[in-house]
Amino acid sequence: MSNEKNLLNNKSSTESSIKRTTNDDKNQIVNNLKRVDLPLNDSQEILNKVVEELCDLYNIEALKENYNDSVIYSIDKHMKNKHQKPEEIINLCLSNKTNPIIQKNSIIQHILGMCYRRGKWAKNDNYLAFIHYQKSSELGNSNGMCDI
Repeated sequence: MSNEKNLLNNKSSTESSIKRTTNDDKNQIVNNLKRVDLPLNDSQEILNKVVEELCDLYNIEALKENYNDSVIYSIDKHMKNKHQKPEEIINLCLSNKTNPIIQKNSIIQHILGMCYRRGKWAKNDNYLAFIHYQKSSELGNSNGMCDI
């Protein structure tokens, strides 16, 4: 009788362990799926923050009537103070060219044009500089118009 009780207890214990393991596995899978979605949401938030910072820096320099080189210098200094690499920030913008926050922003288009024109954080390419200046101009940026 005692052996039967032990077998029943062991069986019950094993079943509980299997249920816990199954639930833990399910939770792990759900958590992994949630993590897969995080980079997409995080990357959009990061991109939004980057665009906001770049636009603020650009506008600060524009209010001082400083353009192009001063904007590039300001971005460089700001990013280094935050221990970020400006080339990574520009590459983030370039790798998200089709994102509306990049495509429809005259300031970002102008900054990208300046980067291409000067070969700063992007390869020196006058054609791509012209394309970004033209987009900036079409979006109403007077500095983009001047740089065409």
